[in-house]
Amino acid sequence: MRIKCSRRIKLVILCLSSLCLVCLFYWNMTRLDSQSSISLEVNSELLWWTQDMSWRYDEIRHCGLKICRVTNNRYRFRHSQMVLFYGSNLKLYDFPMPRYDNQLWALLHEESPRNVPFVPHDDFLQHFNFTSTFSRYSSIPLTTQYLPQASDLTRSDIHMGLSSKNVYQHDMSLAPVVFLQTDCNTISGREDYVRELMKHIPVDSYGGCLHNRDLPESMQNDYLNHLYSPTILHFLARYKFMIAIENGVCEDYITEKFWRPLIIGVIPIYFGSTSIRVRIL
Repeated sequence: MRIKCSRRIKLVILCLSSLCLVCLFYWNMTRLDSQSSISLEVNSELLWWTQDMSWRYDEIRHCGLKICRVTNNRYRFRHSQMVLFYGSNLKLYDFPMPRYDNQLWALLHEESPRNVPFVPHDDFLQHFNFTSTFSRYSSIPLTTQYLPQASDLTRSDIHMGLSSKNVYQHDMSLAPVVFLQTDCNTISGREDYVRELMKHIPVDSYGGCLHNRDLPESMQNDYLNHLYSPTILHFLARYKFMIAIENGVCEDYITEKFWRPLIIGVIPIYFGSTSIRVRIL
């Protein structure tokens, strides 16, 4: 199981990314409309291609000055000028074929290649007119998707001074370093690093990986989906250092593992995206 940011934050991110992709779609379809017989005024369609057929969505709505249909009904594929795919649910055997000449395809994907290995390759990406991924080179980059808002980096209400951290370390026998991960089988090998580090310095590990300490009972209920909650943030702010190693090392793939310690005034021990640079003022 991988650690996630809160469901509310993630849903907002995915909705905004989808909305931006839709805007790109319709802007380009407007251009195509002047060059072909496609008409957006009548029955222009966007299809959300998903394997999850437990829910149905089919709606006629206004898209700017046009009338469009948004649906996840696969049987509407040949009638759809725009098809949107979600990377985490992609299966190579499940692509709609044949692709029609008048269709625009887009990909929304916030995961690392560890989850869907074939997604980052050019041979795969070339099939999409637009992409929204963690890469800065995508049409709508999601590089800072795990940072709730930029102002969080300058907030000080959660920060604790060194003297306060020393008191917690002494009175509650806290280690100077905290590790909070459930996945203990990663491409980056972070579990091997932490296991070796534990031989030299105390590390409090609260997750399922290398677990040696329990979270307070009030935080144990579904904490993986509440990692930006004030309770969790204030608790982690007591530490001086936090292990912040991504499960996959890819350029621009930056998750809450990097942003969360910066928000709470804890020094991240980071390994991940090579595009992160430290600027000393």
